[in-house]
Amino acid sequence: MPPMPRLILFVDLAGTLEVRDPATGRWGLWPGSEPVIADLAADFELRLTTGEDPGGAHASLQQLGLRRYFAGVHAGLPGGGKPFGQLAASLGQSPEQCLAIGDDALSDTARDTDRLPSVILEHADGLVDPTRLAAVVRELARDGDFLAGFEAALARVTDDTSAGALHDAVLGGGSRIGWWQRSGRDDRAVVVLQG
Repeated sequence: MPPMPRLILFVDLAGTLEVRDPATGRWGLWPGSEPVIADLAADFELRLTTGEDPGGAHASLQQLGLRRYFAGVHAGLPGGGKPFGQLAASLGQSPEQCLAIGDDALSDTARDTDRLPSVILEHADGLVDPTRLAAVVRELARDGDFLAGFEAALARVTDDTSAGALHDAVLGGGSRIGWWQRSGRDDRAVVVLQG
């Protein structure tokens, strides 16, 4: 029997891994994220997703000291939702075996599938503690299916699983979870971590 493929984390660059320091206003590596990224890379296949050009994306990963943790870079992706379903298929994975991590609900949710959950980091009022992200990823991946993990976490929080409502949850030390409506007809599974 062939080995099970590793679950995939699609990780955004600008605003997620590379953040603006609230104190200095300078851009740099998300403070405290390197050991968390290293830990996640031991159990998951990490893939960078960005709208940046390929050369700039590779240079940014190298400059941030994270290149060795990423199995691949998917650059030049359009805004308004990334083609995560297409990326998953090109890697031989189902959308449920992938999780998107980003900082913007519109850009960092899938535009082509409702089967791939996203974790959105809201760094606006302060930077999210990276260990909270690791806790959420591991919770959602528990049974090898991120969507099933999302649905189980949502069911523990509320009986109202209708679209458009985000519910407070203890997932990752405090978050909001629910089906976010992208355009009034497209629902996306989203966990929001606030800084």
